[in-house]
Amino acid sequence: MKDDSPSNKSKLWQSENSDRTKYIDEVFSKVHPYYNIMNDCMSLGLHRIWKHEFIYLCSIKPTDQVLELACGSGDISLLLASRCDNKNTLTISDPNPAMLEQTKRRLLDHGHIDFKSIQCYAESIPLPDAHLHHVCISFGIRNATDRTKALYEIKRVLRPGGSLHILEFSHASWKLLNSIRSVWMKKCMMPLAEKFFHDRESYEYLLESIERHPSAPALSQELTSVGFTTVTHVALSGGLVALHHAKK
Repeated sequence: MKDDSPSNKSKLWQSENSDRTKYIDEVFSKVHPYYNIMNDCMSLGLHRIWKHEFIYLCSIKPTDQVLELACGSGDISLLLASRCDNKNTLTISDPNPAMLEQTKRRLLDHGHIDFKSIQCYAESIPLPDAHLHHVCISFGIRNATDRTKALYEIKRVLRPGGSLHILEFSHASWKLLNSIRSVWMKKCMMPLAEKFFHDRESYEYLLESIERHPSAPALSQELTSVGFTTVTHVALSGGLVALHHAKK
């Protein structure tokens, strides 16, 4: 029999921000050892193509001051480090210490030593006003418990004319694609996570965070409403993912 009662995850979205923040921290503390493997499985490897396209379209110069928020396991950090090859122009950050340490190790293992790291949430960035040329966030903005506050904070640390770049899941205009993604996650990914990693719950949260995230046009409107200009987005893979770019 189907259980129509609200799930713990659904209740989480109506809870206080501090409760959601704590839960999200716990999720990423659990998934960080196998995060890259599951990303490959979830996207059938497409996330690697999306990330290369994302960095290419950011148009970052070696001397630009760049902050990556929610660096995760370090895929984007490695791509950024190859472009930010001047001393200490790249800063990586993540709210989860395990994820941040994993990224730092990957950068060092690949010979990148000239970078800075900070543990922080997007809603509270410990950097001065008008400090950065670029802020990049890949598959992380949907995990901000107060997205509007995070966008204002990002705008604060950007220089006039600086750019925000977001790579995030979205909603395809062809609804069948959204349904296929949902079925793939529920029928394939969650059982795999449960069998091999004993962690179905984390992927239930990740799927719900995708489904609750606004569409690309809606997120673009949010960026405009907090004062960003020249807001654009590009759909990838039929609109399942979107690249967002905005100027301060």
